[in-house]
Amino acid sequence: MRAADIMTRDVITLTPDLPVRRAAEILLEHGISAAPVTEAGGRLVGIVSEGDLIRRVEIGTERRRPWFLQMLVSDASKAQNYIKSHAARVADLMTPRVIAATEAMPLTEIADLMERHNVKRIPILRQDTLVGIVSRSDILRAFAGQPKPRDRTATPESVMRNLRAQPFGVPWPIVASVDHGAVRLQGAVRNRFHEETLRVAAEATPGVRSVESRLFTVPSATE
Repeated sequence: MRAADIMTRDVITLTPDLPVRRAAEILLEHGISAAPVTEAGGRLVGIVSEGDLIRRVEIGTERRRPWFLQMLVSDASKAQNYIKSHAARVADLMTPRVIAATEAMPLTEIADLMERHNVKRIPILRQDTLVGIVSRSDILRAFAGQPKPRDRTATPESVMRNLRAQPFGVPWPIVASVDHGAVRLQGAVRNRFHEETLRVAAEATPGVRSVESRLFTVPSATE
């Protein structure tokens, strides 16, 4: 799947000259935690999130530090904190450097971007123009909407294929027996993480209804 397959196309946006209070109202009205900021023609210039709005002088939540810590803060940080808490326009409040992607970007790379930059949404651009947005909930909907695998009969061979595909492999003898979808795993593993991974791999095999683990731990000499 790619960004274009799951992105929200009807994106709620803000403009740079919009009053900050109105931006907060728009987030609340639409039940969203952030909105891209665009200029005429849809060119993306920034993004405003709830985090940008929580430090406000109007409600007494502006950042305050003890005087001895304030002395250690750079002038740039002091200016940024003041502007965030006192800005009247979105242009002064928004985060201008936005992590964005293209319509053709694979979903796995979108997820990587979210994790690497600790963001909850990725604007989707066609050149510099905003054409959509992918949020964590879009990815969740894509997962929930996937068709269930066919309920075919599990076999020892199909279970073992899944076991060998997990990241630890199967370095020691493991036996998988199957009785009407009930799997029993027997053998030795290096540690509990290996055992849990093998159990999950067995449970993920189509046709498996339950897994009984009779695996025992034999740590290696290096552990």
